[in-house]
Amino acid sequence: MQSKHLQILLIVTLILFTFAVMAYSSRVAGFFNASGRSSGAGAAEGIPVTVTARLVQDKVLYESDGRVTLQLDLTAAEVLVPETAAQPVDMVVVLDRSGSMQGAKIQKARQAAVQLVDQLTARDRLALVSYADGVITHSVLLPVTPANRRLFKQQLNRLAAGGSTNLGGGLQTGLDLMQAVRGSGRAGRVLLISDGLANRGVTAPMALAQLAGRAISGEFGVSTAGVGSEFNEQLMALIADHGAGNYYYLENANAFAEVFQKEFQTARNAVASKLAVRMTLTDGVQLVDAAGYPISQKGSQAVFYPGNLHSGQSRQLFLTFKVPTHEAVSRALGNLQVDFTSKDQDHQVQIPRNFQVACVKERRQVMSSIKKDAWEDKVLKNDYSRLKNEVAADIKSGRKEKALQRIRTYQQDQTAANASVGSAKVQQNLEVEVRELEAVVNDSFAGPAPEAAMKQKKAAKKLQYQGYKGQRSLTP
Repeated sequence: MQSKHLQILLIVTLILFTFAVMAYSSRVAGFFNASGRSSGAGAAEGIPVTVTARLVQDKVLYESDGRVTLQLDLTAAEVLVPETAAQPVDMVVVLDRSGSMQGAKIQKARQAAVQLVDQLTARDRLALVSYADGVITHSVLLPVTPANRRLFKQQLNRLAAGGSTNLGGGLQTGLDLMQAVRGSGRAGRVLLISDGLANRGVTAPMALAQLAGRAISGEFGVSTAGVGSEFNEQLMALIADHGAGNYYYLENANAFAEVFQKEFQTARNAVASKLAVRMTLTDGVQLVDAAGYPISQKGSQAVFYPGNLHSGQSRQLFLTFKVPTHEAVSRALGNLQVDFTSKDQDHQVQIPRNFQVACVKERRQVMSSIKKDAWEDKVLKNDYSRLKNEVAADIKSGRKEKALQRIRTYQQDQTAANASVGSAKVQQNLEVEVRELEAVVNDSFAGPAPEAAMKQKKAAKKLQYQGYKGQRSLTP
């Protein structure tokens, strides 16, 4: 009888061991699929972000500029979070109350902030800052209790516009308030609003951008919203990029409420926060562009911060590298890793490849190595978006012929490449969208000088915003 019991025990043990091995194998398979690409284990494995990467082409031409592109896809799992379990949010709203905000702008900003106050719960905290010549802290971060809700509304309704634009002082104060009380388990967001040019205090774009960079170490985000036609769109995008947040262009003040609501919901429903994409580069390889995001590089380590991912969100980013082309050899780009936080747990997803790129002497070999679908996406989402951003800068600076020449160069380069790839989608981009862009440039400089100047401001902001969102794979 005892022998029979031992046999049964042995069989059960073998079955359990088999299931354990299968579970482990399944987990490993979640990270290394058949193509050799890495994907973070699915939500069932506790890692709710899938990461995949592939080269758009794996060959470059000998003695060329050596540029090669890597397609990086980040996808958050669909996660249904009950209202009561949503992440509590710390929000610091930094409002412009300079003279240019008089009238509808300050009124709509106040109304939008009041609507935000009504959306927040006692688990959330809010701080209010406004700036003109000086900076006023109307409230430090306080829980939005019924009593504090009434206080916030009173303060907002008293806001009046007048004076200059000390944007740097407002940003500095907002960052200080956020960093003073940061704690785990809370999403943090500083939302900076402006309708004009920074003309008091710190005004240098890179100094303001570096100031916003404090958000990275503080583990929160800085988002910006520019309204109207007089603000510096390049500065506002720069601040948001360095602060791992979002930039919004509002043609009129009616959209304030949508921005406030979107920032709150994005913060509280983040599946993955503190996203960092890290690349350990091999000798001679440079990461020269990361979907428009600023790149921090120290030695062989390059990193950029693309912000948060919310439930079900997918983002496709294109990373551009330069490899040496003085030798016809094959070399690796390096190793890719994505870090993020989910539910207060830190995760790392590593791509188990170093992405080999061959330097060859025949252009035919280079063109045949292009993956058509990846190249189409690169052209339509990344290259064309970058073109719009660059054309916007030309229009802003009054350089009509420079903008038109840039468009013609884009047409020539993409037409030459597409002769080998044969993409109908890229051909349509060249025949329709690029021609429409050319028409926008010409129209922006037509008419009497005052009218043309206003059209240039609006066109520059609109094109820059479209390019910003397109390169970063952000939805409207």
